[in-house]
Amino acid sequence: MQELKILILEDYPPDAELAKLELEEDGLEFSSRVVDNEEDFLRELDEFEPQLILSDYKLPTFDGISALKLVRQSFPEKPFIFVSGTFGEDFAVETLKKGATDYVLKENISKLPFAVKRALKEVEKTLKRERAEKALKNSEMQYRTTINALDDILIVVDHHMQIILFNQTFERMKREFGMGKALKGQSMFEALPFLPENLKEDYLKIFETGETMITEEYHVVSGVEMVEEVRKIPIFEDEEVVRILTIIRDVTERKNSENRIKASLNEKEALLKEIHHRVKNNMQIISSLLNLQATQVKDESDSDLFKASQDRVRSMALIHAKLYQSDDLSSINFSEYINSLAYSLLSSYDVSSSVKLNMDLEDISLNIETAIPCGLILNELLTNSIKHAFPNGEGEIFINLKKGEDDKFKLIVGDNGVGFPEDLDFQKTETLGMQLVMSLINQIDGKIEIERNDGSRFKLIFGKLEYEERI
Repeated sequence: MQELKILILEDYPPDAELAKLELEEDGLEFSSRVVDNEEDFLRELDEFEPQLILSDYKLPTFDGISALKLVRQSFPEKPFIFVSGTFGEDFAVETLKKGATDYVLKENISKLPFAVKRALKEVEKTLKRERAEKALKNSEMQYRTTINALDDILIVVDHHMQIILFNQTFERMKREFGMGKALKGQSMFEALPFLPENLKEDYLKIFETGETMITEEYHVVSGVEMVEEVRKIPIFEDEEVVRILTIIRDVTERKNSENRIKASLNEKEALLKEIHHRVKNNMQIISSLLNLQATQVKDESDSDLFKASQDRVRSMALIHAKLYQSDDLSSINFSEYINSLAYSLLSSYDVSSSVKLNMDLEDISLNIETAIPCGLILNELLTNSIKHAFPNGEGEIFINLKKGEDDKFKLIVGDNGVGFPEDLDFQKTETLGMQLVMSLINQIDGKIEIERNDGSRFKLIFGKLEYEERI
């Protein structure tokens, strides 16, 4: 038996070694190559000629979806299995739609040998089916041995829906389910009584249009629930459809596996929601403790320090609250967040009636890596305006959020108050709040500048931080 060749697209060597170890311990004999970029991947596809590909989803300079597209262009049937640390339900379904054979979570790497064996078996079945389809087009009788070797059920019917050809798998299925002997000339709907009558419309359409039809059908056969992939393929003579080849594959096990994976992903999503909920609750407890401690402090300046810390914790807790409420657990609507934080601060400092908010916010979502530092920056700038811009007690605060060029965002926070002192360099101030702002600006690789006309306006330019995978 020829040794199996496996190409592994992975930028973290320990994960590649762990995958190989799982396959070796399961008794698979194979040779492998490991690459982490597009150039090496394409070279090994050509030189190494792998029979199976294992791929991580995201690499520093390449990604699994791009690799899948490259493979499918030249090798439509080559098994391609995603092995990744994170999978959302939508992404998992999307990979299958784009041609992936299967996917395995790194945390469940023990399932990799089963996925590999199943993928190889599916390829073998596909090759057998393709050979059978080609054989039938040339000569039904000449390739009878081939079609009988198929694990799939194969039936050929004429215009009257009468069976004129079938394979041994069809005969075996009828015996196993007690449906009598398979007979030529019998109506397909008599031979398979569980088929719905409206299925005839599919066959009539194929005879009229000459187009292949692929469907997934659910049946209950002798009390057994089955999911089947059904291919209805027209057979032509002199450009006219004279027969239809039906190939039925039992995919019940695969569908059950997909449902289990979907249930597992739903469970993980619920767990992640609960984590964000608990983080938010814990931060609220911390905020309450800071508030309680502040009541014990007699010095007003010390009390202000406690309140500032309480506001910072509250701004982070609000992000986790938004994530908990969101359908997309990877990002939040930052415009909604700004609105909630701004009104919360006005209420906290009891200036809701005297300080007005003027907000112009585009509908923009940010991931948690970007949202938390931006939320803290926003908290500091708003707090600074509320506390220092309006000595007479009344004024207006402006907040503007827009998406600019090159996937950058522009956030403007300003007021029509007394203005930032002309002789004070805000980037070198000794106040903790502005020091925190400058530190966070560097963290998100952003730029900040100030305008001092008719008050103060801070303009921040930044981009989304990319999530760094840790698994």
